[in-house]
Amino acid sequence: MLWFAALVALPLVLAGMGVYFLDLQVYRTGGLAWLKGLPLYVGFPGELAEFNLPFTYPPIAAVLFSGLTFLPVWLANTLMTMISFLCLSVVCFVVTRRLTPRTNVVWTVSAAVPVAAFALEPVHSTFAYGQINLLLMAFVVVDCLAVTDRRWRGMLVGLAAALKLTPLIFVLYFAVRRDWRAALTSVATFAGLAGAGFVLAPRDSAEFWFHNVLDGSRVGGIAYMTNQSLRGVLHRLNPGQSTEMLLWVLLSAVVVLLAVVAARRTRHDVVALVAIAIAGLLVSPISWSHHWVWCVPAFLALAFLRRNGTGVALGALVVVFSLGPFNWLPSTGDKEMLWTWWQHVYGDVYTWIAIGVLVALAWTRVPADR
Repeated sequence: MLWFAALVALPLVLAGMGVYFLDLQVYRTGGLAWLKGLPLYVGFPGELAEFNLPFTYPPIAAVLFSGLTFLPVWLANTLMTMISFLCLSVVCFVVTRRLTPRTNVVWTVSAAVPVAAFALEPVHSTFAYGQINLLLMAFVVVDCLAVTDRRWRGMLVGLAAALKLTPLIFVLYFAVRRDWRAALTSVATFAGLAGAGFVLAPRDSAEFWFHNVLDGSRVGGIAYMTNQSLRGVLHRLNPGQSTEMLLWVLLSAVVVLLAVVAARRTRHDVVALVAIAIAGLLVSPISWSHHWVWCVPAFLALAFLRRNGTGVALGALVVVFSLGPFNWLPSTGDKEMLWTWWQHVYGDVYTWIAIGVLVALAWTRVPADR
Protein backbone atom coordinates (compact mmCIF):
# COMPACT_ATOMS: atom_id res chain seq x y z
CA MET A 1 0.00 0.00 0.00
CA LEU A 2 1.38 3.38 -1.05
CA TRP A 3 0.37 5.14 2.15
CA PHE A 4 2.03 2.61 4.45
CA ALA A 5 5.14 2.53 2.28
CA ALA A 6 5.37 6.33 2.55
CA LEU A 7 4.92 6.21 6.33
CA VAL A 8 7.84 3.79 6.67
CA ALA A 9 10.05 5.25 3.96
CA LEU A 10 9.74 8.96 4.74
CA PRO A 11 11.99 8.94 7.84
CA LEU A 12 14.60 6.99 5.87
CA VAL A 13 14.39 9.36 2.91
CA LEU A 14 14.79 12.43 5.13
CA ALA A 15 17.71 10.85 6.97
CA GLY A 16 19.34 9.96 3.64
CA MET A 17 18.93 13.57 2.51
CA GLY A 18 20.85 14.72 5.57
CA VAL A 19 17.89 16.67 6.95
CA TYR A 20 18.84 18.24 10.29
CA PHE A 21 15.39 18.59 11.92
CA LEU A 22 16.56 21.92 13.30
CA ASP A 23 13.35 22.98 15.05
CA LEU A 24 12.92 19.56 16.61
CA GLN A 25 16.39 19.92 18.10
CA VAL A 26 15.32 23.28 19.55
CA TYR A 27 12.28 21.56 21.09
CA ARG A 28 14.57 18.96 22.66
CA THR A 29 16.92 21.65 23.89
CA GLY A 30 14.04 23.58 25.47
CA GLY A 31 12.84 20.43 27.21
CA LEU A 32 16.35 19.67 28.46
CA ALA A 33 16.82 23.25 29.67
CA TRP A 34 13.60 22.96 31.69
CA LEU A 35 14.74 19.65 33.20
CA LYS A 36 18.07 21.22 34.15
CA GLY A 37 16.43 24.33 35.61
CA LEU A 38 18.05 26.62 33.05
CA PRO A 39 16.28 29.76 31.77
CA LEU A 40 14.48 29.25 28.47
CA TYR A 41 14.58 32.75 27.02
CA VAL A 42 18.05 34.21 27.59
CA GLY A 43 20.17 31.94 25.40
CA PHE A 44 21.23 28.42 26.27
CA PRO A 45 24.69 27.96 27.84
CA GLY A 46 27.38 25.39 27.13
CA GLU A 47 26.37 22.25 25.27
CA LEU A 48 22.81 23.53 24.85
CA ALA A 49 24.01 26.47 22.75
CA GLU A 50 24.83 24.24 19.76
CA PHE A 51 21.84 25.25 17.63
CA ASN A 52 22.08 29.01 18.29
CA LEU A 53 18.31 29.44 18.01
CA PRO A 54 15.98 30.78 20.71
CA PHE A 55 13.21 28.78 22.31
CA THR A 56 10.12 30.80 21.36
CA TYR A 57 7.24 28.71 22.68
CA PRO A 58 5.36 29.06 25.98
CA PRO A 59 7.00 27.34 28.97
CA ILE A 60 4.37 24.59 29.12
CA ALA A 61 5.59 23.55 25.66
CA ALA A 62 9.10 23.03 27.06
CA VAL A 63 7.61 20.88 29.81
CA LEU A 64 5.86 18.70 27.24
CA PHE A 65 8.87 18.65 24.91
CA SER A 66 11.02 17.36 27.76
CA GLY A 67 9.78 13.88 26.90
CA LEU A 68 11.85 14.09 23.71
CA THR A 69 15.06 14.24 25.73
CA PHE A 70 14.64 10.64 26.86
CA LEU A 71 14.84 9.40 23.26
CA PRO A 72 17.90 9.07 21.03
CA VAL A 73 17.99 11.84 18.45
CA TRP A 74 17.42 9.45 15.54
CA LEU A 75 14.35 7.97 17.23
CA ALA A 76 12.90 11.40 18.05
CA ASN A 77 13.42 12.42 14.42
CA THR A 78 11.75 9.24 13.18
CA LEU A 79 8.79 9.54 15.53
CA MET A 80 8.20 13.21 14.69
CA THR A 81 8.26 12.41 10.97
CA MET A 82 5.81 9.52 11.32
CA ILE A 83 3.51 11.43 13.68
CA SER A 84 3.45 14.39 11.30
CA PHE A 85 2.57 12.12 8.38
CA LEU A 86 -0.19 10.49 10.42
CA CYS A 87 -1.52 13.92 11.40
CA LEU A 88 -1.57 15.03 7.77
CA SER A 89 -3.50 11.87 6.91
CA VAL A 90 -6.00 12.54 9.70
CA VAL A 91 -6.53 16.08 8.41
CA CYS A 92 -7.17 14.79 4.89
CA PHE A 93 -9.61 12.17 6.21
CA VAL A 94 -11.61 14.53 8.42
CA VAL A 95 -11.75 17.30 5.82
CA THR A 96 -12.64 15.01 2.92
CA ARG A 97 -15.34 13.30 4.96
CA ARG A 98 -16.99 16.71 5.32
CA LEU A 99 -16.62 17.41 1.59
CA THR A 100 -18.07 14.21 0.12
CA PRO A 101 -20.36 11.40 1.34
CA ARG A 102 -18.55 8.81 -0.80
CA THR A 103 -16.61 6.58 1.58
CA ASN A 104 -14.33 5.15 -1.11
CA VAL A 105 -13.32 8.66 -2.17
CA VAL A 106 -12.63 9.65 1.44
CA TRP A 107 -10.27 6.72 1.95
CA THR A 108 -8.56 7.19 -1.41
CA VAL A 109 -7.93 10.87 -0.79
CA SER A 110 -6.74 10.19 2.76
CA ALA A 111 -4.18 7.72 1.45
CA ALA A 112 -3.01 9.55 -1.68
CA VAL A 113 -3.01 13.24 -0.78
CA PRO A 114 -0.61 13.02 2.21
CA VAL A 115 1.93 11.39 -0.09
CA ALA A 116 1.41 13.90 -2.90
CA ALA A 117 1.36 16.84 -0.47
CA PHE A 118 5.04 16.31 0.29
CA ALA A 119 5.66 18.20 -2.97
CA LEU A 120 4.19 21.35 -1.39
CA GLU A 121 6.80 23.69 0.06
CA PRO A 122 5.04 24.25 3.42
CA VAL A 123 4.64 20.50 3.91
CA HIS A 124 8.13 19.32 3.04
CA SER A 125 9.63 22.25 4.97
CA THR A 126 7.62 21.20 8.02
CA PHE A 127 9.04 17.68 7.76
CA ALA A 128 12.57 18.96 7.15
CA TYR A 129 12.53 21.21 10.21
CA GLY A 130 10.81 18.63 12.43
CA GLN A 131 8.13 21.24 13.06
CA ILE A 132 4.83 20.63 14.91
CA ASN A 133 2.67 22.45 12.34
CA LEU A 134 0.90 19.30 11.12
CA LEU A 135 0.26 18.16 14.68
CA LEU A 136 -1.32 21.49 15.59
CA MET A 137 -3.39 21.54 12.39
CA ALA A 138 -4.66 18.04 13.18
CA PHE A 139 -5.67 19.14 16.69
CA VAL A 140 -7.65 22.05 15.26
CA VAL A 141 -9.26 20.17 12.38
CA VAL A 142 -10.35 17.26 14.57
CA ASP A 143 -11.68 19.59 17.25
CA CYS A 144 -13.60 21.83 14.87
CA LEU A 145 -14.84 19.28 12.34
CA ALA A 146 -14.93 15.88 14.02
CA VAL A 147 -15.53 16.14 17.78
CA THR A 148 -19.26 15.90 18.40
CA ASP A 149 -19.36 15.56 22.19
CA ARG A 150 -19.89 19.12 23.42
CA ARG A 151 -18.18 18.31 26.71
CA TRP A 152 -14.81 17.94 24.97
CA ARG A 153 -15.17 20.18 21.94
CA GLY A 154 -12.68 23.03 22.18
CA MET A 155 -10.06 21.25 24.26
CA LEU A 156 -7.75 20.41 21.37
CA VAL A 157 -7.82 24.00 20.12
CA GLY A 158 -6.90 25.11 23.64
CA LEU A 159 -4.05 22.59 23.75
CA ALA A 160 -2.75 23.73 20.36
CA ALA A 161 -2.87 27.37 21.50
CA ALA A 162 -1.04 26.53 24.72
CA LEU A 163 1.77 25.07 22.65
CA LYS A 164 2.04 27.80 20.01
CA LEU A 165 -0.33 30.74 20.73
CA THR A 166 -1.47 31.34 17.13
CA PRO A 167 -4.18 28.61 17.21
CA LEU A 168 -6.07 30.92 19.59
CA ILE A 169 -7.52 32.44 16.40
CA PHE A 170 -9.74 29.36 16.10
CA VAL A 171 -11.75 30.43 19.13
CA LEU A 172 -13.16 32.84 16.56
CA TYR A 173 -14.36 29.86 14.50
CA PHE A 174 -16.43 28.62 17.41
CA ALA A 175 -17.73 32.13 18.06
CA VAL A 176 -18.77 32.60 14.42
CA ARG A 177 -20.54 29.25 14.57
CA ARG A 178 -22.16 30.36 17.84
CA ASP A 179 -20.67 27.40 19.65
CA TRP A 180 -20.04 29.40 22.79
CA ARG A 181 -19.38 26.39 24.98
CA ALA A 182 -16.55 25.21 22.70
CA ALA A 183 -15.13 28.74 22.61
CA LEU A 184 -15.10 28.90 26.39
CA THR A 185 -13.63 25.40 26.64
CA SER A 186 -10.81 26.44 24.31
CA VAL A 187 -9.99 29.51 26.36
CA ALA A 188 -10.26 27.59 29.64
CA THR A 189 -7.96 24.82 28.39
CA PHE A 190 -5.44 27.36 27.14
CA ALA A 191 -5.56 29.30 30.42
CA GLY A 192 -5.30 26.11 32.47
CA LEU A 193 -2.20 24.94 30.64
CA ALA A 194 -0.64 28.41 30.85
CA GLY A 195 -1.36 28.29 34.59
CA ALA A 196 0.28 24.88 34.79
CA GLY A 197 3.31 26.51 33.20
CA PHE A 198 3.47 28.99 36.09
CA VAL A 199 3.45 26.08 38.54
CA LEU A 200 6.05 23.99 36.71
CA ALA A 201 8.24 26.80 35.33
CA PRO A 202 7.41 29.98 37.29
CA ARG A 203 10.49 32.02 36.32
CA ASP A 204 10.18 31.26 32.62
CA SER A 205 6.42 31.80 32.65
CA ALA A 206 6.84 35.25 34.15
CA GLU A 207 9.49 36.09 31.55
CA PHE A 208 7.40 34.81 28.64
CA TRP A 209 3.96 36.19 29.54
CA PHE A 210 5.06 39.53 31.01
CA HIS A 211 7.93 40.40 28.66
CA ASN A 212 8.29 38.21 25.55
CA VAL A 213 4.79 37.48 24.38
CA LEU A 214 4.25 40.75 22.47
CA ASP A 215 7.74 40.87 20.97
CA GLY A 216 7.33 39.59 17.40
CA SER A 217 11.06 39.77 16.74
CA ARG A 218 11.76 37.11 19.39
CA VAL A 219 10.94 34.33 16.90
CA GLY A 220 13.36 35.52 14.22
CA GLY A 221 13.97 38.26 11.69
CA ILE A 222 10.67 39.76 10.58
CA ALA A 223 12.17 40.73 7.22
CA TYR A 224 13.24 37.20 6.31
CA MET A 225 11.74 36.08 3.00
CA THR A 226 9.83 33.08 4.35
CA ASN A 227 7.85 35.28 6.74
CA GLN A 228 4.69 35.35 4.64
CA SER A 229 2.52 37.46 6.94
CA LEU A 230 1.14 40.98 6.64
CA ARG A 231 3.77 42.20 9.08
CA GLY A 232 6.53 40.52 7.10
CA VAL A 233 5.37 42.13 3.84
CA LEU A 234 5.01 45.56 5.43
CA HIS A 235 8.41 45.32 7.09
CA ARG A 236 10.07 44.42 3.79
CA LEU A 237 8.33 47.37 2.10
CA ASN A 238 9.95 49.53 4.82
CA PRO A 239 7.46 52.38 5.28
CA GLY A 240 8.98 53.31 8.64
CA GLN A 241 8.36 51.69 12.01
CA SER A 242 5.38 53.76 13.17
CA THR A 243 3.67 53.56 9.76
CA GLU A 244 4.38 49.83 9.59
CA MET A 245 2.76 49.21 12.97
CA LEU A 246 -0.26 51.37 12.16
CA LEU A 247 -0.80 49.65 8.80
CA TRP A 248 -0.34 46.22 10.39
CA VAL A 249 -3.02 46.90 13.01
CA LEU A 250 -5.46 48.38 10.49
CA LEU A 251 -4.94 45.69 7.86
CA SER A 252 -5.14 42.95 10.49
CA ALA A 253 -8.51 44.30 11.59
CA VAL A 254 -9.70 44.27 7.97
CA VAL A 255 -8.43 40.70 7.48
CA VAL A 256 -10.18 39.44 10.61
CA LEU A 257 -13.38 41.19 9.53
CA LEU A 258 -13.15 39.56 6.08
CA ALA A 259 -12.59 36.16 7.69
CA VAL A 260 -15.61 36.59 9.96
CA VAL A 261 -17.78 37.66 7.03
CA ALA A 262 -16.54 34.71 4.97
CA ALA A 263 -17.10 32.25 7.81
CA ARG A 264 -20.60 33.59 8.47
CA ARG A 265 -21.62 33.66 4.81
CA THR A 266 -20.51 30.14 4.02
CA ARG A 267 -22.65 27.23 5.07
CA HIS A 268 -19.70 24.88 4.86
CA ASP A 269 -17.66 24.28 8.01
CA VAL A 270 -14.47 23.40 6.11
CA VAL A 271 -14.56 26.69 4.21
CA ALA A 272 -15.25 28.62 7.41
CA LEU A 273 -12.32 26.93 9.13
CA VAL A 274 -9.98 27.66 6.21
CA ALA A 275 -11.04 31.33 6.25
CA ILE A 276 -10.18 31.64 9.94
CA ALA A 277 -6.88 29.81 9.40
CA ILE A 278 -5.92 32.22 6.61
CA ALA A 279 -6.69 35.18 8.87
CA GLY A 280 -4.51 33.72 11.61
CA LEU A 281 -1.59 33.28 9.23
CA LEU A 282 -1.93 36.80 7.86
CA VAL A 283 -2.24 38.70 11.15
CA SER A 284 0.47 36.83 13.04
CA PRO A 285 3.70 38.85 13.20
CA ILE A 286 5.59 35.80 11.97
CA SER A 287 4.13 33.19 9.63
CA TRP A 288 7.02 31.23 8.23
CA SER A 289 6.27 29.51 4.94
CA HIS A 290 6.13 26.14 6.70
CA HIS A 291 3.23 27.43 8.80
CA TRP A 292 1.15 27.51 5.60
CA VAL A 293 0.34 23.78 5.76
CA TRP A 294 -3.28 24.97 5.84
CA CYS A 295 -2.96 25.05 2.05
CA VAL A 296 -3.76 21.31 2.12
CA PRO A 297 -7.34 21.56 3.48
CA ALA A 298 -7.81 24.70 1.38
CA PHE A 299 -6.86 22.82 -1.78
CA LEU A 300 -9.13 19.91 -0.84
CA ALA A 301 -12.05 22.29 -0.38
CA LEU A 302 -11.32 23.92 -3.73
CA ALA A 303 -11.11 20.51 -5.42
CA PHE A 304 -14.44 19.24 -4.10
CA LEU A 305 -16.49 22.44 -4.05
CA ARG A 306 -15.93 23.04 -7.74
CA ARG A 307 -17.16 26.12 -9.59
CA ASN A 308 -16.31 27.55 -12.97
CA GLY A 309 -12.58 28.11 -13.19
CA THR A 310 -11.67 26.45 -9.90
CA GLY A 311 -9.79 23.65 -11.65
CA VAL A 312 -7.39 26.10 -13.28
CA ALA A 313 -7.06 28.08 -10.05
CA LEU A 314 -6.30 24.92 -8.07
CA GLY A 315 -3.62 23.87 -10.54
CA ALA A 316 -1.99 27.29 -10.41
CA LEU A 317 -2.05 27.36 -6.61
CA VAL A 318 -0.52 23.90 -6.35
CA VAL A 319 2.31 25.00 -8.65
CA VAL A 320 2.97 28.17 -6.63
CA PHE A 321 2.94 26.37 -3.28
CA SER A 322 5.19 23.66 -4.67
CA LEU A 323 7.77 26.11 -5.98
CA GLY A 324 7.91 28.56 -3.06
CA PRO A 325 8.99 31.40 -5.40
CA PHE A 326 10.49 33.51 -2.59
CA ASN A 327 13.35 30.99 -2.43
CA TRP A 328 14.66 32.42 -5.73
CA LEU A 329 15.17 35.90 -4.27
CA PRO A 330 18.06 37.53 -2.37
CA SER A 331 17.70 36.85 1.34
CA THR A 332 19.41 36.97 4.74
CA GLY A 333 21.33 39.98 5.96
CA ASP A 334 18.21 42.09 5.30
CA LYS A 335 18.66 41.77 1.53
CA GLU A 336 14.87 41.48 1.41
CA MET A 337 14.66 45.17 2.31
CA LEU A 338 16.16 45.94 -1.12
CA TRP A 339 13.66 43.96 -3.18
CA THR A 340 12.21 45.74 -6.20
CA TRP A 341 8.44 46.04 -6.61
CA TRP A 342 8.31 43.09 -9.00
CA GLN A 343 10.31 40.95 -6.57
CA HIS A 344 7.66 41.71 -3.95
CA VAL A 345 5.02 40.40 -6.35
CA TYR A 346 6.31 36.84 -6.17
CA GLY A 347 8.42 37.14 -3.04
CA ASP A 348 5.28 37.79 -0.96
CA VAL A 349 3.12 35.46 -3.01
CA TYR A 350 1.55 33.43 -0.17
CA THR A 351 0.30 36.66 1.37
CA TRP A 352 -1.19 37.99 -1.87
CA ILE A 353 -2.93 34.68 -2.56
CA ALA A 354 -4.32 34.53 0.97
CA ILE A 355 -5.74 38.04 0.75
CA GLY A 356 -7.33 37.23 -2.60
CA VAL A 357 -8.89 34.04 -1.26
CA LEU A 358 -10.32 35.83 1.77
CA VAL A 359 -11.86 38.56 -0.36
CA ALA A 360 -13.37 35.95 -2.69
CA LEU A 361 -14.79 33.94 0.21
CA ALA A 362 -16.27 37.06 1.79
CA TRP A 363 -18.27 37.71 -1.40
CA THR A 364 -19.17 34.11 -2.24
CA ARG A 365 -21.72 31.85 -0.62
CA VAL A 366 -20.48 28.26 -0.47
CA PRO A 367 -23.11 25.49 -0.11
CA ALA A 368 -23.53 23.62 3.15
CA ASP A 369 -21.78 20.34 4.01
CA ARG A 370 -22.98 17.41 1.99
